[in-house]
Amino acid sequence: MCLLFVCLLSVSVHIFVCLLICLFISLLCLPFCQLSAFCVYVTGHFCVVVSVCVLMDFLMLPQALAWCPWHSTLLASGAGTADRCIKFWNVVTGQCLNSVDTKSQVCGLLWSAEHRELVSGHGYSQNQLTIWKYPTMTKLCQLMGHTGRILHLCSSPDKTMVASLAADETLRLWSCFQADVMKKNSHTEKAAGNASSTRSIARSIR
Repeated sequence: MCLLFVCLLSVSVHIFVCLLICLFISLLCLPFCQLSAFCVYVTGHFCVVVSVCVLMDFLMLPQALAWCPWHSTLLASGAGTADRCIKFWNVVTGQCLNSVDTKSQVCGLLWSAEHRELVSGHGYSQNQLTIWKYPTMTKLCQLMGHTGRILHLCSSPDKTMVASLAADETLRLWSCFQADVMKKNSHTEKAAGNASSTRSIARSIR
């Protein structure tokens, strides 16, 4: 399995011009990088699409993607039960920087820029949320409660809570992170070590 990053280069051009642009880009860039181009037909227009980067190291279809909010070239991905890994990619070079076996299906990923942590949502076999410290990928805690695989994750506006939607037809709200002021007053290694005690479910909605 692979991930393909693409960008739209031009819209509504003649088919022959489109093909010439594709040929030029492919011949110019192929010896130096993974850049290539191809022509597609979209809603009555011919478009040139450029593939910027191809990521290939998956044993199963990727199911989760999250761009790092403080590092523009870092992308996290997660895949299904045959893969079970969270992988970190440099999207410029296409290199896999790290791969962590989570022991379960990865269904969702969410970054916390303030705490430099990553939340992963899982399916088989425990349907849990896991909070990891980046870049060491130390497992800080696991949040249990869902009985079906997690379908989506999102954070609250103040970034202190995480909402998870699962196949068990429940929406759960989790208190995962301290507010900024609290974090500044307790930003020590001891607080980080006791972080799991402050993370719990706030509400469950069916």
